Amino acid sequence: MSVAVDSSIKPDSAPALTRGLDLLAILASDGRCSLELLAKKTSWPKSSILRYLQALEAYGAVSRSEDSKLWQARQKLCPIVPDASEVLERARTRLPKLANDVNCCVELYRLERNTLVLSDRAEPENELVSLRARIGFERNLQELDATSLIFFAFQETTVPSSGSWVWNEGRQKKVSVRTAQQRIAEVRESGWALDNDFNEYGYRRFAYPILDGDTLVGVLAIAQRLTPLAEREKPHLIKTLKSNPIP
Repeated sequence: MSVAVDSSIKPDSAPALTRGLDLLAILASDGRCSLELLAKKTSWPKSSILRYLQALEAYGAVSRSEDSKLWQARQKLCPIVPDASEVLERARTRLPKLANDVNCCVELYRLERNTLVLSDRAEPENELVSLRARIGFERNLQELDATSLIFFAFQETTVPSSGSWVWNEGRQKKVSVRTAQQRIAEVRESGWALDNDFNEYGYRRFAYPILDGDTLVGVLAIAQRLTPLAEREKPHLIKTLKSNPIP
């Protein structure tokens, strides 16, 4: 499995720490894995993965079975959020099934400090390319993608007065405030959002609001990879969003 880096991710100042946390997240989500399977999932050298796992093992975060030689998580990362929404937790537990249903990476964002923060994700079992956006990174709200459209459409937040842009044929295209407001109004009416185009890494997102009553608490995003079948699969992804994937 190769790793596709999301364009929203800032340069990593501590890659070893990040990779260790990524491995812990994979083991917590996917269950027991061999060193070979982890190398396939991440496209990292097995020697490097082993060093990260041994460091995690020293802190009691992971362990290795002497019989099966498989690694498993002993701990998992959980965001410390006061009064965390039960709706978000319910959404989180349904990510793996939804990822397999749509055959795409599925991401869960939560509202925090008036922005969107990636809190969890799941990938289909047969996915060959892994979108490894780091847990905890913040979406760029000036990029008027599906997630930010939901952010602006379902709460009383004003769209940035300038600087908004979308991906269009592989390039960033500026969007006027009027156009942005029209897109936001359309999303508020339809109840879901879609990126204008695939980004420079070949992904586009379909997004759906996660509401606690009438309050937006998070965003569910399906990250579709550009393939020859992408347009044929588009109606299925839209239908999935319209059917309320997190009841």
